[in-house]
Amino acid sequence: MSRNKDCVPGFQSILVTLFIFLIKIITMVTVVTQNSFLGLDWETLIKAFQHFQEKSFKEIKARLDRLTQKKERIDPTLYCRFCSNGITSTDNAIQINGSVEHQCTNPQGNTFDISCFSIAKGCVQTGTPTFEHTWFDGYTWRFALCARCHTHIGWFYQRDHHNFYGLIRNALTDIS
Repeated sequence: MSRNKDCVPGFQSILVTLFIFLIKIITMVTVVTQNSFLGLDWETLIKAFQHFQEKSFKEIKARLDRLTQKKERIDPTLYCRFCSNGITSTDNAIQINGSVEHQCTNPQGNTFDISCFSIAKGCVQTGTPTFEHTWFDGYTWRFALCARCHTHIGWFYQRDHHNFYGLIRNALTDIS
């Protein structure tokens, strides 16, 4: 399943802003028509309306730009390559032993490129914690599986009150 990409955070506030803008235009037109017979200069009223219109469009564009930047900033989600389940965020990447990325080889000779994350809400852990063949001294490890499809996508490491996930980079994607 993929996320709904049509939803934009703050879309309702943009609609409210556009609605208020429309009300202001209607009010301005009403004022123009009511005051025109009082001898107010049409040219002055039109210039005021154009200034108002330009300012409002700039405000709306600025708001849309802010929301777009915010969306890009708050949605750095990484997904399971096999089922598109949301796993973690690039914002959760952490350095372990001086690096976020590691290349590790297990006793069977399989090499994994992993990245470390403090949180991976899309994972479940399985197996008994063990120090055997750990890639990070002092940490026990368990398998980390995708919570949706249960594919092995990395390991969960734990030491005292500190834990992290070492997730296999080619098991993750930034496209759902």
